[in-house]
Amino acid sequence: MTSKSEVAAQIMEHLCTHDGGGGHGYSQPGRYGTGTESIVIDGVTYSFAGGDRDCSSAVISAYEAAGVDCGGATYTGNMKNCMCSTGNFEWMPMSYIAQRGDIYLNEHGRGMSGNGHTAMCTSAYPDELAEFYGPEGGGVDGQLGDQTGWESRIVHYYDAPWDGILRYVGEGGGVQPPSGGLPDLRYRVKTAQAGWLPEMVNWSDTGPVGDDFAGNIGQPITYVAMDIYCGYYQVRTEASGWLPPVSQYNIYDEMYGCAGDGSPITGIRCWTDSTNPDVGVLMVRYQVATVGGVWLPEMHDLYDHSGSGDDYAGNGARIDRFRACYGRAI
Repeated sequence: MTSKSEVAAQIMEHLCTHDGGGGHGYSQPGRYGTGTESIVIDGVTYSFAGGDRDCSSAVISAYEAAGVDCGGATYTGNMKNCMCSTGNFEWMPMSYIAQRGDIYLNEHGRGMSGNGHTAMCTSAYPDELAEFYGPEGGGVDGQLGDQTGWESRIVHYYDAPWDGILRYVGEGGGVQPPSGGLPDLRYRVKTAQAGWLPEMVNWSDTGPVGDDFAGNIGQPITYVAMDIYCGYYQVRTEASGWLPPVSQYNIYDEMYGCAGDGSPITGIRCWTDSTNPDVGVLMVRYQVATVGGVWLPEMHDLYDHSGSGDDYAGNGARIDRFRACYGRAI
């Protein structure tokens, strides 16, 4: 199933490029559009209002048309509070690299005239923005439709300046971090661009970056190495499908000490059969995110926490982020 952030991004792209860019103009009085339009994504029809938008109503309506609760957000000044209050979004600093579907936000016009601005990231590399920029002639309204080609548009990234980024996490990104009193789980990943990255201990990066995941955003993971006690891990790759399970942890032995074949990994499964005398029966909690996508639901050993029935983490797309820790089996 297509993620809701991807659906929102495709709807936003439609609004900014429909009829060669002339179908949807900028208007604050007419910001909620008129009539009905629809697009089909992976066999599913998504409907939304036609006509004009302003910057915030475009972004909000794209997510609402994708089936995401935005908490009653109506303009740039309440988007952060309303959207994060639903649990479907989290607020990220500008040091975070925006991914497709993420929302850049200037809440109150800092560094700008007017009442702030917002735009949706449609590509991380290069960073491109889809936005409703302004009506012909300036002001807040104009003729119906895009009269100039830039009332609604997709452009290279620029600094508005932005206060931060709203990141959609409604499909599994907002899981709880590791709790105390459990054994540490150590693991590493490799990418074709960067080689083996620093070791992770649970969700803590031992390197200088300090991320809570293993991987580099935008770089597909090609190998995984994990120190799972009394268990195994296994990967699916683009080149070979599911590879044999691995129970060792040795990045210098790419045959038996880690999982992968050098091609992008598209699925990961982990399992342990361990009982710790202090905390009881353990399970492996793990989660992946795809290139340009959001975090997928958390796995507990071979059980999908979202209830989809899969026994692995992944949706067939290339994986660029992975995190894992032990948890208490229920």
